[in-house]
Amino acid sequence: MDDRTSILAPLVALMIATAFVTPVMTQENATINVTVTISQLGVEVSPATYDFGLMNLNDVASTSADYFSVTNTGNVPSNMTMKATNTSNWRLSPSPGADAFTLEYRLDTTWTPLTTSPAIFAANIGPGENETFALQMKTPTSTTSYGQQSTTITIGVVAA
Repeated sequence: MDDRTSILAPLVALMIATAFVTPVMTQENATINVTVTISQLGVEVSPATYDFGLMNLNDVASTSADYFSVTNTGNVPSNMTMKATNTSNWRLSPSPGADAFTLEYRLDTTWTPLTTSPAIFAANIGPGENETFALQMKTPTSTTSYGQQSTTITIGVVAA
């Protein structure tokens, strides 16, 4: 072996060794994609009106079992609330009396009186889901006002 071979042999060996080594690449940056959706509450009721028509004193009338439908139009599970108002001449009461009427709702088999304060009547309704219910009117046992009476039922929504 001459001097040239002795010098070239290690260089050739180094070249062969580096040819089979895969270079390690490092990434200088990494990313995280962040998203957010704002929660939205929404409710829709159908139909929006109902007329119990002509009723007697101390009388009871109700809608069919699934006459009304309330739908969660928001994007989060929600609790639905319901309340009613007094009329111009009658007060809303848990039981009928003099110039006092009762308005009740039913989801299944139990009638529940409405009050003038919102109360949850349907819990944990998912987005796009609905609940059906009936209404029942009980007229006063006596009255000083025989004209048409109107009450407003308000359906509200709160996050579940």
